[in-house]
Amino acid sequence: DHIISIFLLVLLQCFGMSLIHGLSLTGEGQSKAPFFSIPRVKAGDFDQYMHYYHEKRQSSDGDDGTWFYETPVIVEGALSSAQCEALCDTIVAECGPSPIDLQRKRSAGTDIYPITLKQGLNFLMSSKHGDSVFAFCEGLLQQHSDSKEALETVRSILRQSREKLFQTSTTQQNDEEADDPDWFECFPIEAKPSDCLILAGEGATSTLHRDPFEWTGTSICLEGSKIWRFAPPPGAKASQELSIEDTCTTSQYGHQSGVHAIDEVLNAYRLDSVAWDEDDDKNKDSFTLSAGWQSDFSFYDNRHKGVPTARELADIEYEQSETKKIEIINEIATDPHKLRPNTKEVAHQLWSGVQKSGDLIVIPAYWWHQTYALEPSLAVASQRCGAARDASRVIDHILGTVGDIEGINIPSILTKTDGFQNENPQDVVDELFSYLAKVKQSLLK
Repeated sequence: DHIISIFLLVLLQCFGMSLIHGLSLTGEGQSKAPFFSIPRVKAGDFDQYMHYYHEKRQSSDGDDGTWFYETPVIVEGALSSAQCEALCDTIVAECGPSPIDLQRKRSAGTDIYPITLKQGLNFLMSSKHGDSVFAFCEGLLQQHSDSKEALETVRSILRQSREKLFQTSTTQQNDEEADDPDWFECFPIEAKPSDCLILAGEGATSTLHRDPFEWTGTSICLEGSKIWRFAPPPGAKASQELSIEDTCTTSQYGHQSGVHAIDEVLNAYRLDSVAWDEDDDKNKDSFTLSAGWQSDFSFYDNRHKGVPTARELADIEYEQSETKKIEIINEIATDPHKLRPNTKEVAHQLWSGVQKSGDLIVIPAYWWHQTYALEPSLAVASQRCGAARDASRVIDHILGTVGDIEGINIPSILTKTDGFQNENPQDVVDELFSYLAKVKQSLLK
């Protein structure tokens, strides 16, 4: 079936329209949240070294030092409305019959239902806070060899919308000409992280987590909208008065040590992420390359009764404008009384923002984050590994996950402390997986 603007249209057709005037989002006597606003920038104005990558020079014990950090940013209009609509249509047409695992989250726990993608989209319409539906469909866009051309076009458009933001030159025609290529494109296919299609009904949250590989994450919203909240690692804001020792560890491009204090506060635990099988044989023992961090706390534990439903938001968009609807959602996103975290230790420093259709959000390493849907949404999460900072972190993460193996020396090129801007990505990745192959062989003896 042809699905265009599926969520708004279905809501309006099913429920009709009712005028909502004078909707109050902040109760009398309640203060607005001290949340920081996630910066927003138009896609044509985005500069990765101005809006995402940051550095600050300061003196510590008489010695000058440089503090490197990143902050999340919402890039507006990374895709046009027409592009989002066409991508949604293609994904549904090509992947609609594909099996997915739909999560139904209630106070009693989470149930998993094996259904098709098309059925999952229909179930989004019945979702609500306290009884929500959510699906995390990793690899779905890569699985269909019989529709290779159509889905490759989808992947190409998504990749270009992301990669063009991280290039200095605006004249390159393909990935080979990129001046800051994504190193994950050099990974063996069986170890390469894949795009993830995400379905979220009203009231649905992602898990509270920080990403595996310590990469730069991205997520582009194709339909609907979602709220994002982030907990920054200590030292992630240039305005904070912290010493170099408080914000950096082994190398200028390495881990921000302060995040481990947040891990402890959130009772974080590790979850294996990407497993590598050199022969792409699922019957053989796999080899874990990465593990993310997850917490059972929530940045959206309690929803105030005055928060409008998805149907009411659809009415507002129809009777007034999308701008008014997003304005209301943004007010809710920044008000802890409307969506209350149960993480008191970090709630006062959260960053928040609203992502709408066509917006791409850039997600830094080390930042804990979680999303919430006030209306149904469809998005695609991806990741990249650039040379300047990501490559060192990703390689360090893989080596740390694998651990030291007696008798097998780590190639010197993998232990650089000054970044990989001057190295050939394929050469470094080949060295990495040659080393990993030796480690795997040793472990499986």
